[in-house]
Amino acid sequence: PAQLPASAQDIEPQIERLVLEQSAARLLFTRWPLHFGCDPLFGQQVHWLICGRTPLADALLLHMLRIAHYSEKKPVITLVSDAPEHWHQNFTSTYPGAEAFSRLHFCSHDDPVPGDEAAVSGVIICAPPSGIALEFVEFLALSIVRQQRISPIMLVDVGDAEPGGRIEDWNGQILAFSQRRMVLRPEVLLDAQDDQLAQVIHEHYRDSIAGQGRNPDTEPSSQPWSTLDDSYRSANRHQADHLWAKLAITDCRAVTEDLVESFAFAPEEVERLAVIEHARWAADRYLDGWSYAPIRDNASKHHPQLIAYDELSGPMKDLDRFAVRLVPALLARSGLGLMRMLIVGIREGWPLTAAGADGGNLRRRVDQVLRRLRKRYPDRGLVIATTLADPASRLFAKRARQLADASLFLLVPRLFDETLAAQPDHVARRELLELAVHAERRISLPGAMDLEQWLRIRAEILVEFDSDASERTADQRATSIRKHVRMGARHEPEWNFEY
Repeated sequence: PAQLPASAQDIEPQIERLVLEQSAARLLFTRWPLHFGCDPLFGQQVHWLICGRTPLADALLLHMLRIAHYSEKKPVITLVSDAPEHWHQNFTSTYPGAEAFSRLHFCSHDDPVPGDEAAVSGVIICAPPSGIALEFVEFLALSIVRQQRISPIMLVDVGDAEPGGRIEDWNGQILAFSQRRMVLRPEVLLDAQDDQLAQVIHEHYRDSIAGQGRNPDTEPSSQPWSTLDDSYRSANRHQADHLWAKLAITDCRAVTEDLVESFAFAPEEVERLAVIEHARWAADRYLDGWSYAPIRDNASKHHPQLIAYDELSGPMKDLDRFAVRLVPALLARSGLGLMRMLIVGIREGWPLTAAGADGGNLRRRVDQVLRRLRKRYPDRGLVIATTLADPASRLFAKRARQLADASLFLLVPRLFDETLAAQPDHVARRELLELAVHAERRISLPGAMDLEQWLRIRAEILVEFDSDASERTADQRATSIRKHVRMGARHEPEWNFEY
């Protein structure tokens, strides 16, 4: 091999300890955030189900408890194993404060879904019962269907196996991952890809110490990252990993800084984010063995601020507000800026044939609408929210991705198997799956009116397809106060707002 330059030969090598499961947990929830399968802004609650007690399952549980804070509601986590009582006793004896800020259910393989609980928003199968892996995955999916009538994403750890198959054979629900392949990559091991934001947060903290006239190199919590104690590194990582929850509940996304100008959260957003920042901080303290007491005692791990946000004094609330207002600045130091989403909902109800949806007229009109939306909202990130159940909605989502770099919220008002089964042929099924695999969110809406309510509350603009404007009833023609675009293959788009 080539000789290292002289300057490099004098550098003392640094040895860092890698905990595979902890890194895998962080990377897994970067790829599939805890809000992937629900919408906290629609009042839905985070509820993940972890199956099989393994070191990865324990790491996932701890990481979820630290970052699953989207509101004042307690996050829900269900743990499924062949010895649920033992897992429960072992965990609560190690982390006695965990149940102060979460709802934990320890269930058996035979009865894996707790009754009268929030809808399951995601499933991670770390270790199915020996010898019946596929059968158990199917049993678990069926148990959730029977209990809740939903089909959440199911992530299955396949170890060193190489998953294969065609997208046409996918059921739209089960996805394979490998914790080893996820972590043991050069960009993670050598470039510290998963630590970039945590290091930015720490550098900002070092700068604040220096700004107070103190030397950051002399204090344990503000040492350079390369010599920083693991406990302080972990604290920075937890803060960094929770940032994506903060963006989710403000309908914002991080983009390259040159795409946006200055950004500041609105006062009501600051307050909402301060609530969950306090919940995140309190969870971290509870998991570290702290408990409430009116007088702080570091030796006994007693803290007077382990109370609800509403009970905090004004100055204590200001600390959380300050942390929230720092988010845009921290992202800017990473070369990122914040952009607000523009959610465009697609209403079901006027199915078109595949030929009609692919016809040149409809495609031309879809492109026309997308160009006008981009011109009207140049500073917003386009999000298409749709069930993908019909060719017209798929055409709109596909063209939005191609022309406007739009994201996709997959709305699931019925079992996904039913949507697949309703497709007329394998071409339509493949088209649906090819779009579904790119969904940024997959939101279950099982109630009779949930889809319509979601579109009414969460979509800023509603797109409706129909075959002919003259065929609509008076109710369908009635203009509501919301922004509408009505379009079809045989008439020009109709807008009820200035575009």
